[in-house]
Amino acid sequence: MLIRPVGNVTEENKTIFRAHPPKPPFWHYPAIALFAAMVPGAFYVAALVIAAELITGFQATQSTRYVLAGVGCLLGIVTMIVFLRWEQNRWYWELTLAGFCGGRWKKKVYPLSSIVSLVDGMPQITLPAKSLIDMLNPRLSAVLAAGRAQAFLLVFQDGALLPLHLHACTGGTRLMEELKVRLGSRVCQKHELTAAQARALRLADWNRLVRP
Repeated sequence: MLIRPVGNVTEENKTIFRAHPPKPPFWHYPAIALFAAMVPGAFYVAALVIAAELITGFQATQSTRYVLAGVGCLLGIVTMIVFLRWEQNRWYWELTLAGFCGGRWKKKVYPLSSIVSLVDGMPQITLPAKSLIDMLNPRLSAVLAAGRAQAFLLVFQDGALLPLHLHACTGGTRLMEELKVRLGSRVCQKHELTAAQARALRLADWNRLVRP
């Protein structure tokens, strides 16, 4: 079950614990990502122009080609910014009295009553994909690689799964410990997964809900 927060802040939906990603150690990591998006964007537009010239026989001027290459760079940058924003969103979490909230911009609330069990430690079948954010932030990537045993797997009533790993985030360890205390008797060391759940988890990303 998933609901979106509405209305004013009350005692039930007021944030008690919050986790957010650490800042990259150096400013050039985001710059490298944006530059990496500019190059393929420019080449992609250039390839389209060359293909159009070969098909139609129309020859674009040199200035037109430069303008189109610049447009390709801008499209690449915009695409990368949207992707990074979407990717970073999964590292923002909050715990309230009413539920477990994920996201910074498009926040989603998972009521604690909808969680069937919290598996302390990820099953070995899972292999969370290495994302671009992980590669851009070595500290985050190193902690994720070494901390599978410290991760949680949240199992919901509708069969959805949430591989949770926030130890690399500021306030993440405290939030996970409090979530474990709040769920109490629903915490377990092992959980029997269905075949569909096992398949869904093999390529699941950390902190992103997956449905079998």
